[in-house]
Amino acid sequence: MSPIQPTIVHRSEHSISRKWISPNALRVLYRLKEQGYYAYLVGGGVRDLLLGREPKDFDIATDASPNEVKKAFRNCRLIGRRFRLAHVHFHNDIIEVATFRSNVAEAAESLEAPGVPEPPAVDAPPPAVSEPIDSSAAPEHDRAPTGPPAARPRPPRMLKTEDGMILRDNVFGTPEEDAFRRDFTVNALFYNIADYSVIDYVDGIDDLRARRIRAIGDPHVRFQEDPVRMTRACELAGRLGFTIERETQRAIVEQRHEIRKASTARLTEELLQILRSGKAGDTLQWMLDLGLVEVFLPEAMAILEAEREGLGKWGEALTVLDRKAAEGKSLPDTAVMGCLLLPAILRARHLAERGRGGAIPADQLRAVVDDVVAPFYLRVGLSKVKAEQTALAVLALDRMERRGDWTQGERMRLGNRPYFADSLLYFELLTRAAGLDPQALQPWREVEKRHSHLDRGPGSARGAGPARTGSPEPAARPRRRRRPRRRGGRGGRRTE
Repeated sequence: MSPIQPTIVHRSEHSISRKWISPNALRVLYRLKEQGYYAYLVGGGVRDLLLGREPKDFDIATDASPNEVKKAFRNCRLIGRRFRLAHVHFHNDIIEVATFRSNVAEAAESLEAPGVPEPPAVDAPPPAVSEPIDSSAAPEHDRAPTGPPAARPRPPRMLKTEDGMILRDNVFGTPEEDAFRRDFTVNALFYNIADYSVIDYVDGIDDLRARRIRAIGDPHVRFQEDPVRMTRACELAGRLGFTIERETQRAIVEQRHEIRKASTARLTEELLQILRSGKAGDTLQWMLDLGLVEVFLPEAMAILEAEREGLGKWGEALTVLDRKAAEGKSLPDTAVMGCLLLPAILRARHLAERGRGGAIPADQLRAVVDDVVAPFYLRVGLSKVKAEQTALAVLALDRMERRGDWTQGERMRLGNRPYFADSLLYFELLTRAAGLDPQALQPWREVEKRHSHLDRGPGSARGAGPARTGSPEPAARPRRRRRPRRRGGRGGRRTE
């Protein structure tokens, strides 16, 4: 690859301040710089800082090899085979450090070269400690690198399938090569801790200003290398409110069936991230427009079918899920997956009731729910225990929706069930989609509040009875039981 002169955005020309960067990330950046390595903040952290958003995490790229990073930090752990990474552990934080990687295709041919040993899977976990570095006032060092580093010879470690999907990528390279092997231009910006500049090899700054998601290089090749990038493009566009560049859109439409080649675990992780992003509705709309939903998530097509059949505005109902995510509420897998499946379940219930000419009995409703829930959970690799909780939550929703003669005691007993929170979320979605009276939710919210109060009581657990009020008293020491004193008997009176 011929050298490309990057665009350098100097500190006076961008808005990133070190006070917005995690102190632990700064510790890692400064320690690498002080030891003579290049240390860049990379990826979504730089993108979000330039947009004035709070990053979810702070990733670092360096020319130090994983083993060199491990030598620099005693609280470091090496992970991964597909992508060899260093995790620097602090008390409540993990900073991910990756070595600059290359995307040189011919390196793949030499993966099987003799004399190149396989890396170990995972090292023993280190103690989680804080590194004593004052990052806010770290001195400049003469030996700290300031220009782009030259490539150092490293053993090749790339492995691709015949159709181009990357299975392993540990070919180390230069910052320029690393930038060009990333997915989208807005994710390929580097923040250089040596001079606080932003380095741009791929015109990511222009795309950021234009609010545009664009694949780096040939988007067909990028999506062949990693099909999950197609869903990530939709998630980024939905979450950031960006558009997707035309050629990138065309490549997604043409390659959407390649998504089936991605691993189940990665697809499930992406799906859960989408549903918890706070912009699930916008993301699924992009996936629907580009044909990914019918391939990646056919169950979500029931949202459109339910709307066509007059069963509610389910696309609009996803705003309930987005609002709870934006409020920072932690939603379990069963809750978010059930929200996705609910239109399909209610549509199946509607068809069964139309065939019967009225409400179906509980056992038939359970069969209808299982026919939707069980295959989906099996396909996405989630446990039968979670599938059972989702099914029970939907059955409870059916009772909450249709029955009006609840006593307070019956409501409290249902509120004591482990799946009640999921049922209440489903009821809120149904209320929004079907235009039901929001007042129907109120008594159930009161139940939720009462159980939340019980759960916060000292030493209390759900269903353990009312909590004490006032200041908690220290627990009394248990009294030791005394053995009864023997009187009389064969030995006469016993003296203690």
